[in-house]
Amino acid sequence: MAISVDPSGRKVRLARGTNIAVAAPMELKPAELKSVGKGILGHAKVKAELGKNRSRLLSLEPLVDLSKGPAPAKPTRFRATIYDYVKNRALIVHASQGRKRLDVEVSSRRAQPLPSVEEMDDAVEVLRADPELGKLLAAGEIATYPAMPPLSEREGELGEVERSLHVGLRPLGHSKFKNTIVAVNLIRRVVERYDEGAPRTAAATDALCGAPDPVSFSSPPRGTPGSLWVSWPADNPVWKLMVVRPSASSGTRGSGVEILFADYNGKRVLTQGHVPILNVLYENDFCGPYRDWQWQEHNFVANGTDVAPGFRWCNSPPETIIDNNSDAGNFNGVAIYEDLARGQLVLVSEMTAGWYRYISEWTFSVAGWIQPRFKFAATASSCVCRTHYHHCYWRLNFNIDETSNDTIDEWNEDIGWKQLKNEIKRNRDASVDRKWRVRNAATGAAFEIVPGEHDGTAEGDAYARSDMWFLRNRSTEIDDHYNNTGGAGTAANLDPFITGESIDRQDLVVWYGGHFRHQLTPNHAGDDHIVGPAIIPVCTAQASGDGVLSAGDLEELRTFRDDELLQVSAGKAYREMLRQHTDELMELILHDDQIKQTMGSVAKQLADVVREARERRPVPPEVPDQILADATALLDLLDQQGSSRLQATISAARADLEQFRGSSLLIGIENMVGPV
Repeated sequence: MAISVDPSGRKVRLARGTNIAVAAPMELKPAELKSVGKGILGHAKVKAELGKNRSRLLSLEPLVDLSKGPAPAKPTRFRATIYDYVKNRALIVHASQGRKRLDVEVSSRRAQPLPSVEEMDDAVEVLRADPELGKLLAAGEIATYPAMPPLSEREGELGEVERSLHVGLRPLGHSKFKNTIVAVNLIRRVVERYDEGAPRTAAATDALCGAPDPVSFSSPPRGTPGSLWVSWPADNPVWKLMVVRPSASSGTRGSGVEILFADYNGKRVLTQGHVPILNVLYENDFCGPYRDWQWQEHNFVANGTDVAPGFRWCNSPPETIIDNNSDAGNFNGVAIYEDLARGQLVLVSEMTAGWYRYISEWTFSVAGWIQPRFKFAATASSCVCRTHYHHCYWRLNFNIDETSNDTIDEWNEDIGWKQLKNEIKRNRDASVDRKWRVRNAATGAAFEIVPGEHDGTAEGDAYARSDMWFLRNRSTEIDDHYNNTGGAGTAANLDPFITGESIDRQDLVVWYGGHFRHQLTPNHAGDDHIVGPAIIPVCTAQASGDGVLSAGDLEELRTFRDDELLQVSAGKAYREMLRQHTDELMELILHDDQIKQTMGSVAKQLADVVREARERRPVPPEVPDQILADATALLDLLDQQGSSRLQATISAARADLEQFRGSSLLIGIENMVGPV
């Protein structure tokens, strides 16, 4: 394989034992980031604020501006969150690393930042020191589990909220201990109980639902470096993109597996794709509502070879809690798996937020499809026994052909395609097969956004707000900046982003909301709890060939189209008619499995015929009867459901199909008459 260079200037290497080529972006190594953290804690301004107070660095995040493309150098700006346990406050430190010195600006906040893994471990140590609970923990009569919300909001006599972490305690074996959630006060280092056994926005009862035996382990802290350029397949790649692990993902509360600069066959499709907003609402407010976080990785089963820190190539499908109903695993980060049978590359990670387990997944196919997926599960807890609704919101920054010249069209069965010209929010409507299309106004390249079967709708749901928002891309609108697990602002607050600006021929962002009704049973994490759209190239061969055509097949078909079919007038006429029928054909492909399968089969056979004809020149073989029979069956299916305009084209195609019977491919093309 030829060595190339990624946009950030790093050499690409073939990952041994895999079918991907990888390169490390310009980012800090963990040891370098740790050094920055030490520098911040030792800075005079920070020491002046903290003195000798007991404190902890909760998180350290590199700040990277990707608005102009991949970073050309390692990050030099950082945001650190430090907690001062003596003054009960958070310090936010913005730092800039110069050539000779580190400059910092320090601000103080009373708002409670999310706890770190180390801080949660400290809370468990306070529990072990408790006279009653410590003995029960030591005797194995009770076990801890992550609780929601993660922080107490109980006010003291003066209205202050002392830094207190929630920890769940459940009985083991024949213990008579009652399931409960306690608040571990890290200011006074004492354990505080609730009269009701749980905080007001949670529950701890005898009923426990979700996967049994929650596992605690040290997930990497927020800000842990973890990005990777991936080219797939390794030889003649069709997809090239940057993958970011959840711990390094952007957004106020992280955004799961993040995709950057995704190019298909050398042309940009997505500049950024991620899930910056995730929340959950319970019926009758039994628990919550909660605004969850998407940076904390959890372990899952991924067997294979590490290609970079936090990235593992798997030789078999990775298994998350959804797949095996187990909270245990051997890996955290992003697992990469190639589904050879379907021609797909799958990127998956599992995350934790209290007792919830979330799976962030992206699938890329050789046919150009992108399938973002979000999956929902939970470990043993009481709240999840009750009906609740998860809402996840993808932020998709399209940049078709990388020209910031995109438009949005909406399809409704009763009126067809209609362009949306100004910023707007919309709901899905299955009754009219509503979907959307992002289109480059200059090149005509386009991708459809087709709703998933289980994605629900926000229609009539005040908390879900909407299904879709179509906006201009603005660097300040990565999310709605809400940074509290509870409170009045947990619902997605995207409506203020709608200012009425034009979205005609612009750099566009599409927010896509998936809404899932969830209720778990004892000892079961849940299965098929999945939402997410399909992002499909507006090309009939690619749409029908997903999971059937290989990258080589698609290249054979493109070469055949350009070098053979378009060299005759009939071929050019058929291409023009195909363009006119694209919308109708895409509708038939997406809503009729028989048409999709038959068309995919014909395309696969045609690729084989083209390949064989090229290999056996100058004496090409006859076109096999089987492909002619299958092509006739396809025309019959299309004729039954197609419009009168499509039927007229089919009639011409039937006649021209006979030109290939008993002939080679090239002779058949020369004898075609074409549509009238």
